[in-house]
Amino acid sequence: MNRKRNVNFIKPDDPPFLRALKIQAGYDDKNHKFDELHNKDEDFVSDDDSELPQVIVLKKGDLTAEEADVEKEKIKKIEAEKKADLSQRVVFKAKKKIS
Repeated sequence: MNRKRNVNFIKPDDPPFLRALKIQAGYDDKNHKFDELHNKDEDFVSDDDSELPQVIVLKKGDLTAEEADVEKEKIKKIEAEKKADLSQRVVFKAKKKIS
């Protein structure tokens, strides 16, 4: 059997002069990598109405903001109702990023 698998590292304590310096300087030895994040829920909310692109109607016949919203809903509804083509190979798509 190989004895190298049972090798462990035990970190020695800091010398007293280093402990005194760390206390004096306010050094924190704790590893904060896995601490729980204290973010608010509103940090993860998707864009609100004020951050959406502005709609400018230059000519008669251009889409207004309300008409554009209706068209987006129609497209979403069509995509949801669209039947899968089972004769083709199944390909998983990456999730779309919301930016």
